[in-house]
Amino acid sequence: ADLRHERALIRQTCDTNVDDLTGKPSTGRADVYSDTNAAALTPNGSSTVLITGELDDISPPRVARDYARMAQGKGDDARVVIVPGASHYDEVSTKSAVWPEVWKAVASGLGIHPN
Repeated sequence: ADLRHERALIRQTCDTNVDDLTGKPSTGRADVYSDTNAAALTPNGSSTVLITGELDDISPPRVARDYARMAQGKGDDARVVIVPGASHYDEVSTKSAVWPEVWKAVASGLGIHPN
């Protein structure tokens, strides 16, 4: 959500250099975050739901809370859903034990009522 401010976390948890994701600055593109970093694209009038696992140590809940606070401060709607007992990969696996809770948050964000 905020590549510029989470460089160290991304390096530590993903063993990835943010420059590999954004590209390197150049004459024609001095600020590589301006078109790759969600935080740099706010405010944009969007409504964002950040879903993260309570036990996520790759992108911890703090990251979602920081982004939401920043987006809200700029006037965008953003909320955080912390899924109890979930880790990083539980959030994306439809076979995880917590998927029903994740799906409920996704459906709510889309304005639909899950079965």
